[in-house]
Amino acid sequence: MATAKKEFRNYDKLDVNAAVREHYRKMRTNQTYDYVLRMKKKYLTFSRPMDLWDAMEKLNHLIDVSDPDLDLPNVQHLIQSAEAIRADNRPDWMQLVGLIHDLGKMMYLWGSDEDGTSQAEQ
Repeated sequence: MATAKKEFRNYDKLDVNAAVREHYRKMRTNQTYDYVLRMKKKYLTFSRPMDLWDAMEKLNHLIDVSDPDLDLPNVQHLIQSAEAIRADNRPDWMQLVGLIHDLGKMMYLWGSDEDGTSQAEQ
């Protein structure tokens, strides 16, 4: 990724800024305690088995509104995140967190918006 450090996470561009702000506004408005309980009931059924690599590959089909400056396939982003954490001599558990940090976005496969707040989920 050839993004200059000062430009990273630059959400000042009008369209991008509005999309990112709306994304986080929806999340903060709709992801309540009751919402979390409903999502746990829906998704903690273990009815959709999938290995880690398949899950990460499926994320390549997601356009992530919250990462407008990221133009890599999501699987590459996950691996780079884990590798950067490893290169910084962080513990193994933190490297794993870097590898899986976006897997919750898999909910889009089963009808949720990428922020988990589709009307069907409310």
